[in-house]
Amino acid sequence: MSKSEYYIGIIKPAREEFMTSPTDKEIAVMKDHFEYLKKLLADGKLVLAGPATNKDNPFGILIFNTKSKEEAEQVMKNDPSVLAGVQNIIDYEPFTLSLYNPNPK
Repeated sequence: MSKSEYYIGIIKPAREEFMTSPTDKEIAVMKDHFEYLKKLLADGKLVLAGPATNKDNPFGILIFNTKSKEEAEQVMKNDPSVLAGVQNIIDYEPFTLSLYNPNPK
């Protein structure tokens, strides 16, 4: 069995006005995106995920715990928001999880 590896992924809305005026379709797709991420979290493939709160440059950060870079790429490509073209994969890179506090105060 190979060891797990961490990868950081960055996704960005495909449409510039997404944060200020999402369409009904985008809202529905983002609900599917959130459910997909919750399943990845439950399966142990996702460490954390969340959006940057800067409305001038919106993007999301995801940290995956997968067996390979190819698996992390596949997980990102299967995200409903990516499949629907609502978000684009900007980058994903190997990531070293040096410090982690699962219970911050």
